Amino acid sequence: MLSKSSLLKRIVNVILNIFITIFIIVLLITLYNNLQVTVLKNTYASFFGYSIFEVQTGSMEPSISPGDCVITHYVNEVELDDVITFQRNGEFITHRVIEAYKGTYVTKGDANNAKDEPISREQIVGKVVKIIPNVGAMRSTILNPVVLIGLIITFYLLTFAFKDRKKVVEVDVNIREEKEVKSMKLKEMLKSLLKKNEKVVTPKKVVIIPPKEEIKEEVISAVDNEIEDDVRLEEDIIKSDSTDEYLDDELDKTIVFRMVAVDGDELDKSYKKILKLNEEEELKEKKEQIKREKREEKNKSSVKEKVKKPGITDELDRIQKKKKKFKNIIEKAMFIKEDEVSLMVDILLRDEASKPGIPSIKNTFVKTYIDGKYYNYCGNVNLEYTKKNMVSKVNAAMQDKASELIKVYKGNDKKYNDKVMKMVDVFALIITLETAFLVQEGIRVKRDNYKTKILKVLKELTDGPIVKDMVNQIIEVQKSHAEMVKTSLEKIETNMFKLTTNSVAKNLSAVYLEHNIAFSKVYSDYIVDKTYSEGVVAEDKIAVLLTLLSGQILNDMYACEFNQKYMFYIPESLYTKSNKLSAIFDKFEDEYAKTMIVVLIQYSELSRNSKVVRELIKEGYHFAVDLSKTDRIKSKDMGLMELMSILFMDRKTKDKKEIIASLSDYAQKRVIYDDIEAKVGSFWGDNE
Repeated sequence: MLSKSSLLKRIVNVILNIFITIFIIVLLITLYNNLQVTVLKNTYASFFGYSIFEVQTGSMEPSISPGDCVITHYVNEVELDDVITFQRNGEFITHRVIEAYKGTYVTKGDANNAKDEPISREQIVGKVVKIIPNVGAMRSTILNPVVLIGLIITFYLLTFAFKDRKKVVEVDVNIREEKEVKSMKLKEMLKSLLKKNEKVVTPKKVVIIPPKEEIKEEVISAVDNEIEDDVRLEEDIIKSDSTDEYLDDELDKTIVFRMVAVDGDELDKSYKKILKLNEEEELKEKKEQIKREKREEKNKSSVKEKVKKPGITDELDRIQKKKKKFKNIIEKAMFIKEDEVSLMVDILLRDEASKPGIPSIKNTFVKTYIDGKYYNYCGNVNLEYTKKNMVSKVNAAMQDKASELIKVYKGNDKKYNDKVMKMVDVFALIITLETAFLVQEGIRVKRDNYKTKILKVLKELTDGPIVKDMVNQIIEVQKSHAEMVKTSLEKIETNMFKLTTNSVAKNLSAVYLEHNIAFSKVYSDYIVDKTYSEGVVAEDKIAVLLTLLSGQILNDMYACEFNQKYMFYIPESLYTKSNKLSAIFDKFEDEYAKTMIVVLIQYSELSRNSKVVRELIKEGYHFAVDLSKTDRIKSKDMGLMELMSILFMDRKTKDKKEIIASLSDYAQKRVIYDDIEAKVGSFWGDNE
């Protein structure tokens, strides 16, 4: 049977566990809501179509009171008398549907006298499926810092009190057991001593033992005194928590140890041995002290080195301070590349970098260089792109920019033309140094290669310490900036999903995400695939896909691969959530990246969401439509066909000839005969 203290302790633990569980649940819900609204920029949080809202007013009393929470679920059909939550003017309102006609609904609060303004289907968040009373009050109470801290301190003190009490009881039991053992040992030694002779002779020392009666009397008295001392000191022992050490000291003082015969030689040997051990311990301690001092000195040196030479984190912080926020990894990487090229120009120009007019000329050339080499935009230069002629294409663009600057210049600087042409030579050198940096070779060979290229272009320089220092600085700048880009790319990677590509046509690949999450065997592959290809999870996956895809496009830009395009599918449910769709594409906002992606859509979805698709096309995004499951194209959608970058048609489609014939000649030229669904079937949730 449990004691009162044990029962009380269990009750306190149960209450504490319940409190912690409720707190964690409320905290997780709050964090999830903040993540959806703050990070993903959604107007409200949703989980598999379910959302939770706290009611602030009494417009629905007595059904729903202020402080109650309602759980809503997105439904396709809303009926009369349904209680729904809808959005209007940035606010969420929960009222009952009293009228419905062709996608327009009129609502009214149960406690209100007047009807609400009509709303459309797009404004409805979902139907109320559950009412949880007084959650708001409970949440505000639990998350109140004063209440939270007070409860934690109270339960902690109670737990600590039970713990200390248990410890005192355990110490008390241990002391009693030690006392009984000691008494038994003393009694056994007493009996053995009474049986011995009156003298114990040793080779060098004799200890005289008193008569048996005196021994008996003295030992018994010592035992009694020991027991009395133990009783008196019991309380002090409990407080000091050093029972074993104290008992050993007291036992050393007993008469038993004063009656043992001692050999003088043994005493000397023992003493010497102790001295020797002490010396060895001191020597060992000195060696450890020397090692510690050396380690500390080494750590100080490494810290000084780090101060002298900033790390990648410091460099990224420096870049971040120049521009507070980047939309995506492409914008950040190109900003880092601009910084790298600008520093290389300053190193190559040395003292000339600060001369009047040079900074503005440099900035213009840096922008032209980045556009030509990484965005494949060379202004008026008309040179068909191949990877081999990339250098000549960029150099031609720089020459063109130099001619433009000289032509429009109206200043008084007589050396302006020379400064511009010097910048052309510097950037011709930079593009060769960037190419040389990617070559896998030893650092000594790389330095010699750099030195040769610099001396060839900057003919006013001679081989010596200046060029050597210039080479080392340029290589260091290239290494640090390459590491910054690499670190930034690693931050967007995730172990949960993997970006997979599937070739569709020349220079066109379909991309999709494969999840890398282990699921219980309870869930079939079909259920897992449906979870990741439909509903809120599929919608949120698009944000992850675009983030990883931006990294892939960035790698293509660095490799000068400008012809590869990527196609992906967007779940239809996302087209009805304009705010969420805009938030996702805003993170991918880049004029060049837009030209590299194609959004795939089925014709039936395109017809239903034509307005949203047209807006995205106006923003610069490209679309491809799958016509394989289409019987005919509606006349109202013929204009949309002209806006499609690609039209897919399966050769097995029954009415393909009639469908193709209905298209304009311009649209027919962009038809690709392929079963696109077979290559990106996972986008529609197929389990094949």
